[in-house]
Amino acid sequence: GPALWIIENGHLFDDASAKVLASITEELVSRPWLVLVVSRNEAGTGMLSIDATRIEIAPLNDADSASLAQAANPTLLPTQARLLAERANGNPFLIRQLAATAVDGAELSDSIEAAVAARVDQLSPTNREVLRTAAVLGGRFDLGDLDALLAGHGGVFAALGYCRAVADGAGVFRQATYRDVAYSGLTFRRRRALHLAAA
Repeated sequence: GPALWIIENGHLFDDASAKVLASITEELVSRPWLVLVVSRNEAGTGMLSIDATRIEIAPLNDADSASLAQAANPTLLPTQARLLAERANGNPFLIRQLAATAVDGAELSDSIEAAVAARVDQLSPTNREVLRTAAVLGGRFDLGDLDALLAGHGGVFAALGYCRAVADGAGVFRQATYRDVAYSGLTFRRRRALHLAAA
């Protein structure tokens, strides 16, 4: 039947990944599938050897960046929104993360990871634990497993905005960066304990 394949981080493809994608795209002639590969524009990736429509997305301009910052955080002054737009260099994801953590006098983050970490740090200790425990289970995880690891408190994960429920009782992180940052916030001792419990 009809299907949409979304494949992220195409710039990280190795030869084996490229072969898997080639196998999928060979089926496009006889199947109602749409394959979307998201990739950074990095030279030498050799990601695609197939015929594809390429859509390059340019960075947002300063005015649109500032508008997005104010939409993400209506309390921002126009000067603050312009400053965030300048720091984000047209990256809409970074603009939203910076706007969400922007407070008077606070130093702006230098990277997407730092901006996301600042947002995670603003969560309550319980919600941080939920998010970080989910990160141990992977980018896609079983909600029952999460609930078991959290002794029945896993149900609040979707409300955090970093994850969402999908079919078959699974949850997924909305962005790989959310998962990476949440995982990196765990101590090695806590990671080991959670991995052992999950296993």
